Amino acid sequence: MAIYFKNNIFPRIATPRLYHDSYIVRFGAEYKIASNLAFQGGIYFDKNPVLSEWLNPELPDADRLGFSAGVNYKITLDLTIAASYLFIRSSQLTVNNSNEMGFNGTYNSYANIGFISLSYGLQ
Repeated sequence: MAIYFKNNIFPRIATPRLYHDSYIVRFGAEYKIASNLAFQGGIYFDKNPVLSEWLNPELPDADRLGFSAGVNYKITLDLTIAASYLFIRSSQLTVNNSNEMGFNGTYNSYANIGFISLSYGLQ
């Protein structure tokens, strides 16, 4: 992949993908309160497959921990409303030996993702 910087701050650079074996551990559960109401929850850990010296501006990646919660409510036999929330927190990553052009620094990131859906399915 090639990256071009605005105002030619840096020349065009190519960013190699030097991925290493990695893993994700996930756990989730659902608890039905009634035939029409259920709660869900989950947690996951995602191990970063890229060494910190290959960090680039496309995706400053790090190990991630995610927590999710949701609820489903069956309004009628065919109509369901669902809402969920996911919080993702990346571990702090400090880069002192960037192979890319000067992307050393300390990186922190997190995400808050919400979702609401209305679904209709014939029974």
